[in-house]
Amino acid sequence: MTLRCLSRVTLFLLVALAASAQGVCNLSGHWRSAHGTLLEINLTDNGTLTGSYQSSSSLPKFTMVGVHQHGNQPTFALAVKDSTSVSVRVLSGQCYTTPDGGMTLVTLWILRAPAAKQTDDWQTSRIGAATFMRN
Repeated sequence: MTLRCLSRVTLFLLVALAASAQGVCNLSGHWRSAHGTLLEINLTDNGTLTGSYQSSSSLPKFTMVGVHQHGNQPTFALAVKDSTSVSVRVLSGQCYTTPDGGMTLVTLWILRAPAAKQTDDWQTSRIGAATFMRN
């Protein structure tokens, strides 16, 4: 390899290293939580998110739509329509890069079921947290 080739390779490696040091987290792809919940996230041309959600306790995949903020470690919100019941689920979180170059989604979620009457409203929401790793 010539000196000129070596300097091009070195330049390429330095650029690649700088890009990975920035920690750009890509939301697109397949994700799995420690509890087995699966997310498939796609970025559309207009900047919104689409995809599917499948909890570890359900067989069907549910439709998911959302929005995100641009940036190296973007924040996002996803809404899930449960086609087997009348509940809805919302996830809000952030995409982080890990020191080893991996990516993690850290989320908070709310599961909302309808109340028969307003006085029962207090018992219709469940709130939790979930962390997803690239699948």
